[in-house]
Amino acid sequence: MLAIFKREFKGYFTSPIGFIFVGIFLFMAGLYFYVGNLATNSADIGSLFRQLTFVLMFLTPIHTMRLLSEERRAKLDQLLLTSPVSILSIVFGKFLAAFAVLAAAAGVTVLYTIIFFALGAHPSFAQIIGNYVGFLLMAGSFIAIGLFISSLTVNQVVAAVVSYATFFFLLITGWLASKTQDPNTAKVIEYLSPNSHYRNFSLGIFNVADAVYYLSMIALFVFLTVRVIEKRRWS
Repeated sequence: MLAIFKREFKGYFTSPIGFIFVGIFLFMAGLYFYVGNLATNSADIGSLFRQLTFVLMFLTPIHTMRLLSEERRAKLDQLLLTSPVSILSIVFGKFLAAFAVLAAAAGVTVLYTIIFFALGAHPSFAQIIGNYVGFLLMAGSFIAIGLFISSLTVNQVVAAVVSYATFFFLLITGWLASKTQDPNTAKVIEYLSPNSHYRNFSLGIFNVADAVYYLSMIALFVFLTVRVIEKRRWS
């Protein structure tokens, strides 16, 4: 798995994809930080990360579209499928590489919290940690979904478009829940919304159920990706 992780991580920076992803993410983070915090003298780091969750929905398809679809297109997946490495190690290695790139980009935003304190603002440590933990958990679930979608097609563009459609649906689940008349159905739809589970984290509130939701999403889509590849290996 470590070899897969290293190869995939380096692969992000031997092609434009990694630089484009990190560059756009940091540009948007800096823009939101200036407009939402510095220009308004606001120390609410939660507002910054709430904006970045939307950025995440639009950038993740670009980040994950090539993970498995490109290898299928180039017929390189046959080498992996016949290697002694387990399929779970292959899938999880790719997942961790994509997650590490995103986590590294998010880590740069720690500078913003330093700026807060340098300017005399004192945001809550619980809120700072909660936003980072919630953001990374949400990012992990999005990457797992994008990885699964990438395993279903040989076309990177198709993988990106389907990922966009999936994330858009997740984006509007909260709105759909508010429009649903049946309260039980509304609760189910609301539970599917990643934003509803992020809300507590953004306030510095750590709820085990919210963490379980994101970890379950990661586990589910990593498992489904493994099943897709296993089916291809034996077909």
